[in-house]
Amino acid sequence: SPLTQVNSRFQLLRANLATAAQAGRPVRELPGTLCFESVYGRTEPCTGCPLNESPEEIMRLGSSEAEIADAAKEKTFLLSIYQFDRDVENPRYVCYYKDITEEKKLQLQVVQSEKMAGIGQLAGGVAHELNNPIGVILSFTQFSKETAEEIGDEELLDNLHEIESAAKRCKGIVAGMLEFSRPSLDEQMAPVSLEEIVDKALFLVSTQRASRNVEILREMQPDLPLVMGNNNQLLQVFINLIRNAVEAMASGGNLRLRSCVDERNYVRISVIDSGPGIPSVKLNRVFEPFYTTKAPGEGTGLGLSVSYGIVERHQGLIEVDSEAGQGATFTVVLPPAPSGD
Repeated sequence: SPLTQVNSRFQLLRANLATAAQAGRPVRELPGTLCFESVYGRTEPCTGCPLNESPEEIMRLGSSEAEIADAAKEKTFLLSIYQFDRDVENPRYVCYYKDITEEKKLQLQVVQSEKMAGIGQLAGGVAHELNNPIGVILSFTQFSKETAEEIGDEELLDNLHEIESAAKRCKGIVAGMLEFSRPSLDEQMAPVSLEEIVDKALFLVSTQRASRNVEILREMQPDLPLVMGNNNQLLQVFINLIRNAVEAMASGGNLRLRSCVDERNYVRISVIDSGPGIPSVKLNRVFEPFYTTKAPGEGTGLGLSVSYGIVERHQGLIEVDSEAGQGATFTVVLPPAPSGD
């Protein structure tokens, strides 16, 4: 972990090899440079740095801690600052940076899982409550249609068709809520090829008119491990992710399908679009039921939440990475099927 000694003007006095590796410079070049410039490539002190925001607190307590983000390398550090001496005019400090990047990711995953579990219970309860009245509306509408046909009332028949259509749409939304909240997979699980599932999803979506101006780029790693899953439900996940990516690029663009195996032998499939991206303030809500960035009438906001529920029941997760104006990347991460040895 990076370990440095600095003065109150952020000048590096000493640094270890880990600091040099983080900075990408020889360790002998670091003394005399500003820590935030040479190590983190910033033009001003790191946001939250106690040395910049509360030096008096360090003086009083002798130490302080804060989280520091290195956006360029997508890392998060827990910075611990200790006062090296009590020289009021020229104090020196020891700074220890602990890499907590993976720890932060795990914390976010736990929070997201807990939040989705709570929403799932609520969605399931609401869905069951709505099922009966929707069924009643459909039944009486169908009875009324028969009467309207018998008396030849075309206007009433048209109105009943609209009511029936709206009720069936509600029924579909309720079915989606139940799918999201279902605690376990109803269909058989078996070793499946994600590459074959992605190819099938791509073919099905490519038949839609919206996909005609989108260039498909496949960057699939050969010989991916099989995963234990339900073929139809995983197909639903990738159809939804690919369709969303295509719809995000209304004026055309590039759709990349990328796969790899991580250090745990988990399979990672990324769907990457070149669309307008998702603002950071909305990024944490994209998996919530009924939350959608689409225009009114263009989506129910259930697709991603249902997909999240399916992948979670497969002991996996969906990651999202996006910035406004820079496209979006949705990555499905699934564990490999047991080897059977």
